[in-house]
Amino acid sequence: MGIDSPGGAGAIVLNALLSGIGEPRDVHEIPNPKIIESSSARTEAWATGQLDATVIHDTQYDAAHSTVNRPVLIATLYENAPGFIKVAQAAEADWLVQNRELAAQYCATTLRAMKELKSDFAVFRAAVGEYVEEPPSEQSLRELYDLIQKYPFWTADGGLSDESVEFMIDIATESGVLTGPMNAADVVDRETLRRAVELANTPSTG
Repeated sequence: MGIDSPGGAGAIVLNALLSGIGEPRDVHEIPNPKIIESSSARTEAWATGQLDATVIHDTQYDAAHSTVNRPVLIATLYENAPGFIKVAQAAEADWLVQNRELAAQYCATTLRAMKELKSDFAVFRAAVGEYVEEPPSEQSLRELYDLIQKYPFWTADGGLSDESVEFMIDIATESGVLTGPMNAADVVDRETLRRAVELANTPSTG
């Protein structure tokens, strides 16, 4: 099994997937793990028969599966761990108190961008081509775009439900990233999030 170091992104994802399918064991209990820090290196190792299983991105699976003997996609975050939070904006609490409107504007920009990108495949493809150094294939882009339409990856309300935050706290604790207790209510600045959603839904005057 190819995985990165404990606490790495791949290990956290695998713990989330294991929890999502009801498996009580975690990444620390995988027999004979092979530590490969880069997902691209894990993909290459899997594609060349050096690994029986690994944790990689969907687009990496798409690119490599044709070279693998009877490849099987075992689990995905969107199907098996829907509470997983891949990316969130973060800042220190004291800074937020002094800069809440700025933070809300920044987050609102992200919400508007997500809405725009998911509204049209051509816009989505053009943005990926401009900002991603090595864009995936057209087929992979279309598959990603379709998944964005089907699953709540990019939500109008910014996501970050208490249930999702609690799930991530549990996974981070299992993975050794968190070493002390944490409450979901203390993690998300609901006031800033509400203001960001309000700004994102305000018609532009420019």
